[in-house]
Amino acid sequence: MNSLGNFWQALGNRPRLSLLYSITVPMKLQNIEDNVTPVSKVSASVDQKPSLDNSQINQALIDKLCVELGGTEDVRLALAKVNLTTEPDTENNQNQEDESVIVEVSGMTSATYLPQIKDTLEKWKNSQAAIVKINSVGIVVSKENADKLIGI
Repeated sequence: MNSLGNFWQALGNRPRLSLLYSITVPMKLQNIEDNVTPVSKVSASVDQKPSLDNSQINQALIDKLCVELGGTEDVRLALAKVNLTTEPDTENNQNQEDESVIVEVSGMTSATYLPQIKDTLEKWKNSQAAIVKINSVGIVVSKENADKLIGI
């Protein structure tokens, strides 16, 4: 009796009650008339695009930009301090034959070539066609940003 008294004192002299109540109800399942055919074979295939290195894409786009601006030695000098970087556009890369990229151009160039470079990038973006092909994969410019390119 002493240990039971200590137990009740440990509870703060307030007895607590826990009840567990369960009911079993009989049920009858209805006849299921929609027969579902079981899956007997599962197959999957993945068509993987050839992976392209960003440096390959960058170099191909710089070369294409140089050609579109005239391809002269003066154009090559104007593009010497221009940094063109690309990253894959994950939102617009559903096409199997082409890869969409976001092009960012920074650096400095001759003031005479600055508007031509920006116009060429805008033309590439608006065409939504493959600008260059690398390993039979067309490179499409989906977005471009030349805000960090300055003319001197």
